[in-house]
Formats: sequence, structure tokens, C-alpha cells
Amino acid sequence: MTQEKYDIFISYSRKDIEIADKICTALEGAGISCFIDREGISTGEDFVNKITHNIENSQFFLFLASKNAYEAKFTPKEVLYAIEYKPKESIIPYIIDNSPIDKKYKFLISDINYQTMEQCPIEPSLIDDILKRLGRERVNNPITEDYLLSLPDDEFEIFEFKGKCGYTLRSSDKLEIVIPCLYDEVYPFCDGVAKVKNNNKFGLINKSGAKLTTCEFDNLQKFRDGLAEVQIGEKYGFISKEGVIIIPCIYEFVGRFDGNVILVKNNNKFGFIDRTGKEIIPLEYDIADSFHEGLAVVKLNKKYGFIDKTGKTTIPFIYDDAIGYCGGIAAVCKNNKWGFIDKSGKEITPLHYNYVKSFREDFAAVMVDCKWGFINKNGDCITENKYDSVGSFNEGFAWVCIDHKYGFIDQTGNEVIPCKYKDAYSFSEGLACVSENGDIYGYINHAGEWGVPGRYLYPSSFQNGITKVTSISSGMTYYMDKKGNIVNE
Repeated sequence: MTQEKYDIFISYSRKDIEIADKICTALEGAGISCFIDREGISTGEDFVNKITHNIENSQFFLFLASKNAYEAKFTPKEVLYAIEYKPKESIIPYIIDNSPIDKKYKFLISDINYQTMEQCPIEPSLIDDILKRLGRERVNNPITEDYLLSLPDDEFEIFEFKGKCGYTLRSSDKLEIVIPCLYDEVYPFCDGVAKVKNNNKFGLINKSGAKLTTCEFDNLQKFRDGLAEVQIGEKYGFISKEGVIIIPCIYEFVGRFDGNVILVKNNNKFGFIDRTGKEIIPLEYDIADSFHEGLAVVKLNKKYGFIDKTGKTTIPFIYDDAIGYCGGIAAVCKNNKWGFIDKSGKEITPLHYNYVKSFREDFAAVMVDCKWGFINKNGDCITENKYDSVGSFNEGFAWVCIDHKYGFIDQTGNEVIPCKYKDAYSFSEGLACVSENGDIYGYINHAGEWGVPGRYLYPSSFQNGITKVTSISSGMTYYMDKKGNIVNE
């Protein structure tokens, strides 16, 4: 066992974890090293040895006295051990609630001076008292709460210590933990807040380390337009960046906000609410999609139609299936045949295709006799229906596949990059991920030339100039720029 020494051993009831964490954070912020067990009670020999070892190797024993502590299973054993094996002056009883001292504890600490949180607040009294006992002076730390809140998100670097995570500052000349290692997992800051995890539950903190929410959510998504989707059990809702529950976790499904409107589901029925949680379109539809270009496709009584954001029906419920609007055109189906309509409901093309994909860059993929081709918004074919599978247009190109070989066509329908690859993906930021053998991937440019030669295991696309790859030679996974250079995320 390591011989690491601490200034303070904190003995407490797990029911008082919130106040124990607060005290530990204040102590560590004043440069006082602490041992605090957050792993829970165990009766194993290793656990007992760990506790007794750290009591012995801590200069002071801080007992957080409370009704919960008096009734706890293990805390009394820690106190008895400390009284037996440590000098009396090294034991600091600190009463954190208003309950009367338990009789057996009153006897144990009868000749030991104790303090109460009411008479001796954590800051500055308790901290100053412990510093004095340690023979130290308080260091004026320039890192204030306002200073931390003013820093950019990327200034905070994740730091792990003894299985727990917190944050340090990237630019600091020395290792300085500015948010203590209290969490099982932490995530990068984004827009001033970070997701943290304890006991498989997620919570939210700000850049000063303040808990905006407790770790109570089964999932917590990224913030979008000031709100983040959260999950408790099988129900979903939303919170603000201040940690306020804006929409309680009462829905079976939630979509993404489109302006002020979001799709929700309860009791197997879909409807729409606004950003305050107010129901604006009743939950009465069997199936619904989010709004696209101001209209949403919904299903009622086994037929599909379209509604606007007031709930008014704009396209009648006459279709067997439908796909939402893109570029002012929606795909609809009757009697197993697909075609396209505009926002007035007028047919752009007859409903005679086996299947279709939405228009993208003014072109749509359509299937006839199980073969794919492309049409423009006038319904004119730019390619014959000869491909086994196709993608949608992106950056002026669409991937196509014939006889298990992939290539690319341009918007005139010409195969500008021959069908010679075993696998291919759409262009993204000027490069497309392709594989010549189906196992090793690289990136080609619009001319079909290698931008980054094939030496990676899995396909991926570029976003903001970087992509995540796994090297075929080393097996290492890292981020790469469009020149093939390794970069930080």
C-alpha cells in the first residue's frame, strides 16, 4: 500500500455527501489535501485496510457530525479508530446539522473541543482554523470564481486522479486543479457548461465548478439553442444552461426544436409543444415527423398528410406514406407508387416510382424496376435507371453502385469517377471516403485523385476540417486533418 499522506481525513455519512463535497472542495481550494472515501461502504479487508491506513496517514481527522453520521454503519468505527490511534488534538468534530449530539459520541468527544457549522462557517472560520493547526497561512489565490467563468471553454483540461475526474487549466505553469476530482467522468466544456457523471448518472456544472444540477439524469444531450434534452428512466424532457428544468421528463419521445416548436410523444400519440412545454398541437397523431420548411408530415386514421405550425391541415390525409419537404418538394406514396408534390399539393411528377429519395441539390434519386436513377425538379431523367444503389448529391456529386462497384456521377449524370471501388461515401469538405478492397479506406478529391491515401480501417467523413480515423498499421485511433496530419480534437 502506498504511503501517501494527507492533511485531513474526512469522516462522514454517505447521506451527507453534498455537504462533505462542499467542505472537501473548500479545503482543497485552500491547498489542504484531503482523503474522502466516495466508493461507498464495503466490509472487505482491502477496504478496511484502506480506511485505517489513511486515518493513520492523515495529520488531522475531521468528523462531520450529524444525525445521519450517528446512525451510519461505518462512521462510528472510523471515529473509534481515530480516538484510539491518533492524538486527541488531531481530531476535529464538526457538527453540520442542528440535531443533539448522540450520547455515545458525547462521551467519546467529551474532552475534545468541537465546532458547529452555525458558529464556525466553512468559509472562512473552519478553513482558517485548520490552516492554523497545520501551521500555514492562507494563500491569496488569484483564481476566483469570476476569473474561471471568464475563461474560454478550451482553457479547461480534463484531469484524472485516483479514479476521479476534474479540471486543470491548460495555460497554468503548474498543475493546479481548479475543479476538484469529484466525478467518475467529465466532458469538455461547451458554451460555459460541462456534463459530468457519477454513479452512472449525469449532471451539469459551470466553469467555477458550481453544480447546476445534481447527477440525476440517465442521459444528457448537447445544448441546442439554449436547451438540452435529458432523460430519467424512459421519459424525456429539457433543461436550460442554468440547470433549470424547462420541460419535465414526462414524454416517451422528444425531437429537436424547430424555432419554437418540438415534436413529442406520449401514450403512443404524437403532437407538438413550444419551448415552455405548452401544448400547441394536440397529441393525436399516430405518426409524425418534425417540421421541415414550415410543414410536418403526420399520420391520422392510417393516412398521411401535412400540417402547419398552427395545426392546420395544408395537404389532405390521402397518402399511404410521405417524406417531409426539402427544397419545397415532398415525396408521397399512393398504392405503392411514389412521386413528388409541391407545397400546394400539386404533383411535380406522376406517382409511378417504386421508391424515391428526397431532393438534394435540385436532384432526387428514383427507383424503377428495382434500379436507381436521378431526375431534376422538372421530372426529367439525368441518368437511366441502371444502378443497384445510390446516394444523394453532395458538393455536386452522388455516389452510385453497379455490380458491387462504386463510383461518382456529376449533376449532368456523367460518371466522372469510374465505378471501381469496393465501398464509397458522399463527399464532405472536398473529400470522399473510399475503399478499393472493402477493408482499407482513404480519401479522394473531386478529380478522383487521392487526397489522403488508403491506410485506415474504418470509413469516416470530415467535419470542420478533421475526421476520426484508425491506422491500419498501428491500430491507433486519432483525429486527422485533410492533409493526413494528426491533430488534436
